[in-house]
Amino acid sequence: MGDYSKPLNNRYDPYVAKGKLDDYTTNYLKSSKNLPQNFRYSNMKLALGSLATLFTVVAHAYEYVYDAHFPKDYWVVFVCVVSYFVLNGVYQIVDYLVEGDIFYTCKPNNSKYSHIEEFSFSSVIPKFSEYYQLTVYIKLKQPVELSGDWKKTKDLSGFIYQEESIGAFFTEEGKMIYGNVTQFVDKALESMLKGK
Repeated sequence: MGDYSKPLNNRYDPYVAKGKLDDYTTNYLKSSKNLPQNFRYSNMKLALGSLATLFTVVAHAYEYVYDAHFPKDYWVVFVCVVSYFVLNGVYQIVDYLVEGDIFYTCKPNNSKYSHIEEFSFSSVIPKFSEYYQLTVYIKLKQPVELSGDWKKTKDLSGFIYQEESIGAFFTEEGKMIYGNVTQFVDKALESMLKGK
């Protein structure tokens, strides 16, 4: 696991606290719980960004190779600029609307979670709030009852919601209380198990 011994300068700085809690949760899920991370959203954004950049390279290469300065290369520049902005718009949609605050996605290969096709951890600390809100989005393979309290959104999808004060995860000096964070994440994982 990473080095989480360095204390926070201000434990109520929501960006720093959220980042540290998300990093710890990611490392805990990968290392201790052996749940492989799926990088689908990151790969999608990387591909879109690379393709958009490729269009800018094509525009410059066309001008250089064919010695066609503006306005001779008007249509090439037009197509490349429009393509760049369209791809950049799709990138923004994926980043803000699809991925949002999701920091960990997994297609579990663990027998305890064999009923789950995929789950994603998302977190937020609302403005002017001291509460760390963790949401686990779940997509099931088949209809089953889960052991925890979860809200169904579609036939095979739903989510588990938990929140806790940042003060429960950090001491007054800003050091992380590992046991409390681990219990908080374990509670969400236990809620994902099949009900009896």
